[in-house]
Amino acid sequence: MKYWLCALMIILSLSCEDSQDSGIDCALYDPFLSNLIIELVNDQGDNLIANNTYLADEITVSDNGYTSTNVVFNNVPGLENVITLNLFGTSGDNTFMIHLSDTVSDTLVLNLSVDMSVCNIPLYTLNQATYNGEIQMVSQNDSGNYRITVVK
Repeated sequence: MKYWLCALMIILSLSCEDSQDSGIDCALYDPFLSNLIIELVNDQGDNLIANNTYLADEITVSDNGYTSTNVVFNNVPGLENVITLNLFGTSGDNTFMIHLSDTVSDTLVLNLSVDMSVCNIPLYTLNQATYNGEIQMVSQNDSGNYRITVVK
């Protein structure tokens, strides 16, 4: 029994790849997706979704003919009453329309850098955000998500 265990250990150790030569197994790679969190506030700092100036269920985001719904997650702790969207697009400026209601639409321009170095999966860096023509202060939290606060 001792010999079988030793033989099994030798076979297993020989079948393992050298960690220095192994690359990333793209089938197992779980890329980090960066998000942009947009908080809309008035001059007094009141959240305009929380006070029902804009209704969470009516807010959509569109880009190149595609519309994203359910962009406000009121059942996710830390993301209540903010617009959340995954960063995507091309390197440079990407324009999104934020539809706050049937009659109110805003323009969001995100300047992105795209890195395709791991498994040919795009990883995005937000360089600058412009909301209705005004450059916004962009902050990044510990989990790598970006945030802007827009005064309307």
